[in-house]
Amino acid sequence: MTSSSDETTSTARALSIHIVGDAFADLFCFLENGLPVPGGDSRVTRPMETMAGGSAVNTTTHLTSLLRHFPIDTELPPRVMLHTCVNPNDDYGDMLMTHAHTHEFPLVNCGKEDSESATGHCVVIVTRDDRSFMTHQGCMQEFQAGDVSIETLIDLSVQDFHIHIAGYYNIAGFWNGKLKPVLERVRREREWLPWQAKTTVSLVPQHDTTEEWDGGLLGLLPFVDFLILNELEADCITQRQSQDATSYWADFFGNASPETYIIVTRGGQGAVALQRGHVLAAQSAATVQVVDPTGAGDAFAAGFVYGLWKSRLKPIAQSDGDWPKEAIEQGLYWGCTVASCSVLTRGASVPSAPEQIREFLATTASL
Repeated sequence: MTSSSDETTSTARALSIHIVGDAFADLFCFLENGLPVPGGDSRVTRPMETMAGGSAVNTTTHLTSLLRHFPIDTELPPRVMLHTCVNPNDDYGDMLMTHAHTHEFPLVNCGKEDSESATGHCVVIVTRDDRSFMTHQGCMQEFQAGDVSIETLIDLSVQDFHIHIAGYYNIAGFWNGKLKPVLERVRREREWLPWQAKTTVSLVPQHDTTEEWDGGLLGLLPFVDFLILNELEADCITQRQSQDATSYWADFFGNASPETYIIVTRGGQGAVALQRGHVLAAQSAATVQVVDPTGAGDAFAAGFVYGLWKSRLKPIAQSDGDWPKEAIEQGLYWGCTVASCSVLTRGASVPSAPEQIREFLATTASL
């Protein structure tokens, strides 16, 4: 390990983003009406289609596309890498590996070489403007925090570094303090870099099928800079008992981890950023005719991380080590834009066309 006083230490003004989390093959079923009654039937308007999915895969795909079509001015091109668990020897695993290759991002497989478990897969039932899942976790059930290669994860050659934990509640091997040593070591090894270096962690919890909404998440928050969740997840985690949702969330998370930024998405109402019990910023969302809401939260997370760093890497934002309000606002702005675009396309890991995003950027800015 080198120290900041070592003259041989050399870091480039560049951004490295590592996304750690779940990967699934999604079998999409689009229903014309509602779910079938017990013993009944429903018409599927389109042929069922298997596509790449999982929170980590979705976020990586959208973020990679954003950085390709909306470049950030850094000394070196930003890098995005996915760390997940698949079985490359089955059809679903092969599909996910091919998806990563097609969209030009590295997929680091943390799965055990001798595992006979299938790659995780799920049925996604989309009806009107909602969706439901039936999931077989497969090898994702074996994924442990200790399977993540710290040596691959940590990048000491760049100053700016972001880890995004996707689908926390889908990975039991991350729960109850198991992920904490990973995040602690990342921060410890990178603290020797020059003072301008920034190391940031964001986390998306996803739905907790155990309905306990615990898993040691609150104990992990002091190591998380940005918790990104939707209002249903926020209500379940906080066990909200007040009519004023925003104030209740702000107070609850402010007491649990004052320094953590809490980003709550609210569907068509946009998103809000909270910290230390206060509302920092809010962003409205464009009104759209929803085609498929699957993965909208993951698209938001990709847009938020992109907007956050796009603003942060401007020279004007380098005056201190904290996140300027402008960066939070840009994160919400890009997050709402990318999420609004994403619901117009079927499939959670299909990035929106850059022309469509530009159109929505202008619409979102005027709200």
